[in-house]
Amino acid sequence: MLTVAEFAERKEIGVQRVHQLLDEGLLPHKKYGNRVLIYGEALKWRPRRSRPLAERMREALAAELCGVRQSEPLSGNEQFRLRKHLTRLEHDNGAQLFADLFAGRGRLHRYRVHPEDIRDLREDERILLSGISHGDSNLAAEDFVEGYVRQENLNGLMRNYLLEADPVGQVKLRIGEVLPELLSAYSVADLADWESPRELREAERVLSKLLLERRQREACSDRP
Repeated sequence: MLTVAEFAERKEIGVQRVHQLLDEGLLPHKKYGNRVLIYGEALKWRPRRSRPLAERMREALAAELCGVRQSEPLSGNEQFRLRKHLTRLEHDNGAQLFADLFAGRGRLHRYRVHPEDIRDLREDERILLSGISHGDSNLAAEDFVEGYVRQENLNGLMRNYLLEADPVGQVKLRIGEVLPELLSAYSVADLADWESPRELREAERVLSKLLLERRQREACSDRP
């Protein structure tokens, strides 16, 4: 466990920045009155290399990768920016960059649940499975649940499964609305955020697959 000052020193950032990361739910920690202690696993955190995308551009990028028609057309400037992001993803440690671009996708909450309830929680329709719980990840995570839940469904889930806030619990939920057909893209960001070799490899594999499928769609559309 680290104090805020110790974490700031280890990561060479300011104390104010550490408090901002805590407020964003990015650092697992415990509060003891006014005292905050940060778990050692938070040292996996790294500075972002790109500003998070606004919701409209984030959805556009996910839709482009998943081959989903966008509900509203992009402006010329937005199309230019989208192509620029796609080019970077092809050449610049794509999965970690992707996670940086998608950093604003929903506040992260971590919970503890009784092990016997894990299976039922995974099958609950109020949760859209993502990250290590998504089928594309090829990761066996039967003892863990990761996904997205709408804000209006969170309290019901907490009551039904007696979820208790725990920064290292086996339930990892982001609050937000994600279209099911875009989950493969969002899972890349969720996997990369684990900052562990196994999850990063899967994130890169899934992203490479999505980029390849996009190139194939483009090639088909260019044929006479």
